[in-house]
Amino acid sequence: MKKDNITRYADLLAALGSTARLTIVRLLVKKHPEGMMEGELQARLKIPQAKLAPHLGKLQQQGLVRSRREGKYVYHAIDVNILEDLLAFFYAECCVRRRVVDWSKVSEMKDEWANEQHFLEIPDEDDLEHLVDTAIYDRLGGKALQVLLLARNEAARLQHNFIGTEQILLGVMGEGSGEAARLLKSWGMELGQTRKLVKEFIGEGRGTGEKVPLTPKAKRVLELSLEEAIEGGHLLINTEHILLGLIREWQDSRENEDALSVASQLLSQLSVTSKTMLEELRSHLGGMSL
Repeated sequence: MKKDNITRYADLLAALGSTARLTIVRLLVKKHPEGMMEGELQARLKIPQAKLAPHLGKLQQQGLVRSRREGKYVYHAIDVNILEDLLAFFYAECCVRRRVVDWSKVSEMKDEWANEQHFLEIPDEDDLEHLVDTAIYDRLGGKALQVLLLARNEAARLQHNFIGTEQILLGVMGEGSGEAARLLKSWGMELGQTRKLVKEFIGEGRGTGEKVPLTPKAKRVLELSLEEAIEGGHLLINTEHILLGLIREWQDSRENEDALSVASQLLSQLSVTSKTMLEELRSHLGGMSL
């Protein structure tokens, strides 16, 4: 491949190599082909216009984002041709020319994953995007999204028509690769045993396949997760922020003398104090790049 083509694709990847810019692309893909007003993008990212402009400029420079003015409003939209070009480059280099990646296996793995994760077969109106506030959903990182998908799977496991704090806790543990799951394990919490305890606490339901909403306390956990991400200067909610939300919801309920959620009861059985939990999590997040 010619050097100028390599440079072109390297520049495209560099433009995408930022949490903020990749989030912008993700939002614009969802809104394709209409695009989004600049003010809406700014509100979704919760960053000042002075910080948004350079990110948009980088994406515009590579042609990934096209902008147009309609009256006093500026709209931004994704250029799908550029995305198609980038994907075609990887397909040609990795799957056709070098055969490093077997495209058929990629397709098989995708289909297998989709078939195994039955929550993906739930009707569109029950999609996570319709269960979580937009301000929170747009800030969920990939691992945080997986936590909520796993939480919904845990609800289905016991045939419950709700997603509670206990399912979110199991989702954090089930995701497995995040620091939150590692800390929970170090504090003495194991997935299989916690599943058994959750079943003892709430028993099995009689799921009807209807819409599975978040409980009020589960919603509060996600609100606190977003608050933690914003206060820590992180653009996306990660598994650590969700665990912080669970711990803070436990603390709030205890201080307000409210009934403890199932997740709070499970966390309170550990030998580690909530204060220590928060300190360990925030110490880890403090060392992460913003």
